[in-house]
Amino acid sequence: MNTVSRAYISATEQTDAPDRAELSADTGTKRKSQKFARIRSIHPQRTQNRKLLKKSYLWHRKVGLLISLPLILVALSGIVLNHAHRLGIDDVYIRNKTILSLYGMTPKSPLRSMQVEDRRVSSLDGMLFLDSRLAADAAGALRGLASLDDGLLVATESQLFLFAHEDGALIEKLGEESLPEGTVLRLALVDSRVRLDTSSGMFSSSPDLAEFQAETRNALPEPEFASLPPAIEEDILRAWRGRGVSLWRLILDLHSGALFGFTGTFLSDLLAVCMLLLVASGFYNSRKIRR
Repeated sequence: MNTVSRAYISATEQTDAPDRAELSADTGTKRKSQKFARIRSIHPQRTQNRKLLKKSYLWHRKVGLLISLPLILVALSGIVLNHAHRLGIDDVYIRNKTILSLYGMTPKSPLRSMQVEDRRVSSLDGMLFLDSRLAADAAGALRGLASLDDGLLVATESQLFLFAHEDGALIEKLGEESLPEGTVLRLALVDSRVRLDTSSGMFSSSPDLAEFQAETRNALPEPEFASLPPAIEEDILRAWRGRGVSLWRLILDLHSGALFGFTGTFLSDLLAVCMLLLVASGFYNSRKIRR
């Protein structure tokens, strides 16, 4: 072979080299694709498991982040409840109005008060107070007040009470069986006689309050309600509420969700379900990763 032929062959090989390299690369890519296709066709279940594992991991992380704060609150409140006696929280009482309202410990009716001379009589949700002291329970709403020689006469919608002037002790109580029929609307002292205006008519009483006689209805003055000093009003509210809600009870209801009624209980149950899902997904993920 002469020199010209060799040069021609060498130039041809150099020209065809890139085409051969590209062909070789395409062939290698096709072989890999075919290999992976054969693997997928042989192990379709393994590919499906990988997708499920990825979804399970993502949901596990999202649910964990979502319930992390409520779970911390439940854990901390549980620890406090386990050591309630040592911490002394069962002897601490809460009187905050917002918290008490969650327990229904707010008056349903307004506080009403009347004053005669230096004595104040108030009613709150059926409870009767003489100054700031509880005088009668289940008495009803305050309707009238009069000062008699024998004592302080107080009328509610269904009862009459006679209290001593000096110490406020209960002298006599007249219930529905001793009063005229109907609801008491107002009470007044007219011409030294006690007069009751009821839903069934007007009545006047004997001096000893033993008998009531019907008479022509005359307009009695409307009850005059007086404002209370803040200190007495606070004492009445405190007496009506009692000691309030213990801190132990508050934390317990916060722990169980009962503090917020049905909504709190539902959220507490939902938190428990999420915790079970976390356990199940964590167990599933750990088994699949080991394989």
